[in-house]
Amino acid sequence: MTTCKLIPIAEWAKKLMGDYSPHPNTLRNWVHGGKISPQPVRMGLKFFVREDARYIDPQAERRERILSGR
Repeated sequence: MTTCKLIPIAEWAKKLMGDYSPHPNTLRNWVHGGKISPQPVRMGLKFFVREDARYIDPQAERRERILSGR
């Protein structure tokens, strides 16, 4: 069994997007909107996410499924 390391969400965004990482409020909105998979975990006042997490847009994925007939 392998366990993934949890990192702060701001650090994850910096690794993923570099200098163009979003504002902390935007990251918080992504967490509450379900746009990060797997879902981040709240510990104290901070959110932590797995290193291999990715940004998803549920509406875009749903639109794609409808258009492709799945």
